[in-house]
Amino acid sequence: MIPLFPLLVVSGIGAIIYSAMHKRTEAVQNTWSSARGQVKRSIEEQQAELDRYYADKQNHRNFRELCNLHYCSHCVANEVYQQLKTPRLLLAEINKTLAELKQQKELLEQKLKLSSSNVAINRIKNDLKSIIIVRKNSFTQRDQLQQEIAEILTLQKKLNADTSELKYRIRDTCGSRGEEWFNRLEQRINARQKSYS
Repeated sequence: MIPLFPLLVVSGIGAIIYSAMHKRTEAVQNTWSSARGQVKRSIEEQQAELDRYYADKQNHRNFRELCNLHYCSHCVANEVYQQLKTPRLLLAEINKTLAELKQQKELLEQKLKLSSSNVAINRIKNDLKSIIIVRKNSFTQRDQLQQEIAEILTLQKKLNADTSELKYRIRDTCGSRGEEWFNRLEQRINARQKSYS
């Protein structure tokens, strides 16, 4: 991955907005940069464990092992959900910066139309070039971040689907213990959903 906010050679208003964005997002960017690989690895490892279970035609695992597998998958999915708050925050900051840059660009374009001094026109043109460079870089960064989020969400959706399937397999293949476990799980899920309503 390219650095999310590489050093750009810009001046004027573009540099000011870029600097402000960089200060607002530096800690969030560092957090996401260090967590991104771990989040993806966690999902892939848990998915591999589920895949091993589904590939084993005889499924010799006992009730406890299956419950633990379900619980671990659930925990990984919850952790991924929490970790995705960081890039979403970063995405919001990039979008905020893009909006600021757009406003400044429009203001400078209006000033350019009204300016008659060559010095003022050159300064405004330089500021516009600076803003265009920062906007282009910001769009690239936003697209890259959206792609990373989408990739992780795709992995998480597959993990969630396989975890859900495992829940039903436990119910259907582990006798009365599996059914009781399933019913308790469903009661907890329903109670949690009612508390959010």
